[in-house]
Amino acid sequence: MAADPASTIAQSELLQAADRALQGRRLIEAEALLDRLPSDIAIEDEPIAALLRAELLLLQGDHSAEALRLLAAIPAESPLACRVATARASTYLQLEAPDRASRILDPLERECGAQSVYWRLRGQAELTSGRADRARQSLQSAVAIAPADVEIRNDLAVALIESDDAAGAAELLANILKVAPGRVDVALNLDHAKGMMGVMPVRGRADDDALWSRRLEAAGGGAQRSGRAALAEALYAQALVARPRYDTDLWRQYAKVSQRHD
Repeated sequence: MAADPASTIAQSELLQAADRALQGRRLIEAEALLDRLPSDIAIEDEPIAALLRAELLLLQGDHSAEALRLLAAIPAESPLACRVATARASTYLQLEAPDRASRILDPLERECGAQSVYWRLRGQAELTSGRADRARQSLQSAVAIAPADVEIRNDLAVALIESDDAAGAAELLANILKVAPGRVDVALNLDHAKGMMGVMPVRGRADDDALWSRRLEAAGGGAQRSGRAALAEALYAQALVARPRYDTDLWRQYAKVSQRHD
C-alpha cells in the first residue's frame, strides 16, 4: 500500500523540527517530536530518524551503546555519511576512546573536511590523546570554517594552553568573553592561562565565594603548570579560604604544590 502523502509530509516536518531542536540543544522538545514518529519506521526509509535518535542519546549522556547500535544500522552509502561518522566519533569520545574516534575521522578529511564539526571532533580526539600540536591545527581549521562558534574557539584556547602558548590562549579567551561574557568555563580557562603567565585574577563584582574560589583554583593550576610554585601555593591557599565547603581535591592540590615549594 502506498504511503499517505499527507502522512509523509507530516513525518518530514517532524524530522526537520526535531533536527532544529537538537541543533539548538532543546532536548526535551527534540525527544517529544521524535516520539511522535511511527514506532515501526524503517531505517532504510528514513535514516535521519535513526541519526537524530542517536544524536539525542549522545546529548543526554550515558547511552553510548544504544547510540552506536542505531548508527551502525544506517546504510554506509547514506547521504548522511559524514554526520553519521561524526556522531560515531562523538560516541567514542564519550567512551574515552579517542584513538577509535581518530580512526573514524582521519580517512574522511576529503569527504567531510568542509564541516567545522569534523575538525572540532578531530581536534578533541587529538587533544585527549595528548597530541596538542595536531589538535591546535585541527581546531584552527574548525575556527576558519566557523569563526563565530564560541565552543570551537574555546576548544582551540585549551589546545593552545596544552601547547604552552598561554599568551595566545589568553588573547583568544578574552575576545570570546567580549561576545559571551557569561561563560564561566571560558573565564576559568582565561584565569588558568593568565596564571601560567604569573598574572593574579581580579575578583569581579558578580563573583560569589564559590566562583571566586574556582577562579583562584584555575589560576593556581596555571601557575603550577608553568613552574610558578610559590604563586600556585598562594592561589590555592586563597581558594581554600574562599571555598564555601570543604574540598578534598583542592586540599590535595595545595598540599602537593606546597610540599614541592618547601
